[in-house]
Amino acid sequence: MTKRNVAVGGLLQESDDIIHIPFRLGTIVIGVVMSSGFSLCVILALMYHFEQSTWTHCQVPNYLPSISAAISIPPSAYVWRLIVALTSLERIVIVAFHYRHYSSIGVPGRQYRSLCKFCFSSELLENICLVGLTYVSSTENHGLHALFFTGFQVCAMVFMLSMSIVYQQAAPYEDYSYTPEQQHSSGRRKWVVMGTNYFVFFSSMYFYYRHNAYCEPGVYTLFALLEYLIVLSNIAFHMIVTWDFPDREIRFGTKITAKGS
Repeated sequence: MTKRNVAVGGLLQESDDIIHIPFRLGTIVIGVVMSSGFSLCVILALMYHFEQSTWTHCQVPNYLPSISAAISIPPSAYVWRLIVALTSLERIVIVAFHYRHYSSIGVPGRQYRSLCKFCFSSELLENICLVGLTYVSSTENHGLHALFFTGFQVCAMVFMLSMSIVYQQAAPYEDYSYTPEQQHSSGRRKWVVMGTNYFVFFSSMYFYYRHNAYCEPGVYTLFALLEYLIVLSNIAFHMIVTWDFPDREIRFGTKITAKGS
């Protein structure tokens, strides 16, 4: 338990936090839980429903399920829904923090404020689409699932690009604990992971086209493998973004008392 005496709105005080979680630790936990849960879904799909999860209309040899197939068949579906349920609230809270933090930085010009709204609207929509594609499986409603999946990937790519630009514009005006070299390194990591995600995505589209156009054995497996890398690079990018706040923490169980009481 840690003691806090911070004014809230000038009227209230906070004291006696029961739990306080460093932002970085929370980021690591969410990233590990999501990546581990996703990997477990793929493994379970291969173990219990290999033929069903790797089947495509081409009916050629295929050795890995697509993401949609891996998370739509029980028990994988139950695991992924649990993972998303456990992490969605935290992810939404982080979206709100990102917007509040970056929009408060004194970068001159209206364009920066508009970019912040655009950036974090795309991050919010990305999380909403993630929930949608999770709870509407491809076997239940393929059209709606595909819509959510497309929305998720488009919003994720838009967020990565806009977030990288927001960070680059905000860094000179931000009171970071980072040195200029560390700021440059953080910005470079964002661009590298974003570039990796973009490259893997367009490569996966190439193999998806080849599979549907030529029905070559194993090509859909390459597409599925690249899909996994898209997910993992997405998780990595979100971890890198939140890693920039070593002095922030999430607090629970805070006692709120009126001043003078």
